[in-house]
Amino acid sequence: MSLQKTKLIAKPPPGHTVAEQEARDWQFRWMTAADFPVILRIEKQCFSESAWNNKELRHVLQSGRCLGGVCYSLISKDIAGYIIYRKDKQAIEIMRMAVDPEYRRQGIGTLLLDRLRFKLLKTRESIVADVPERMLLFQLFLRASGFKATQVLKGADPAEDWSYLMVQSL
Repeated sequence: MSLQKTKLIAKPPPGHTVAEQEARDWQFRWMTAADFPVILRIEKQCFSESAWNNKELRHVLQSGRCLGGVCYSLISKDIAGYIIYRKDKQAIEIMRMAVDPEYRRQGIGTLLLDRLRFKLLKTRESIVADVPERMLLFQLFLRASGFKATQVLKGADPAEDWSYLMVQSL
C-alpha cells in the first residue's frame, strides 16, 4: 500500500497571523503501526475509560474494511489527530476520530473530515457516525460540519449510553 499524502492548511487560531500559521502546515497520511503509541496516548486523553488499547486498535485496523489516517505537522512531525473509518457499500462509518487536546480549535478535525470527504466523494453516498450521548462536543462538531442526527439508538444493555446516528449525505 502506497502512502498517499495531501497537504492540508489549517486556518490560523485566534490571535495568530497567517505567517505564524504557515509554519504549522499539516499533512495527511495513512496510519502505521509506528503511530500506535501516539494514537493510544490521544485515545486515553480523549476517551478515558472507553479508550481502545493496543490490542483493540490493531484488531480494528486488521479487520479488513477499516482504515486509519493521521494528520501531522510538516515541521515537528507531531501527530495532531487521527480518524479510523470502515467502508461499506453505500456509506463510510467513522469508528473513531480524535484530536490531541493541545491542537484543538485549530481546524485539525475539519481537515480530517475534509480528507475523508475528498477521498470518498465519488464512491460513497454518506458518512455516518454513532456518537454516544456523553460525547456532546463531538456531536456539536459533527453538526457544525454538516451532519444531522437521524436516529437515537438505545444501548444494548441498561448501563450503556444512548447514542445518536449522525449522517452527512455526500
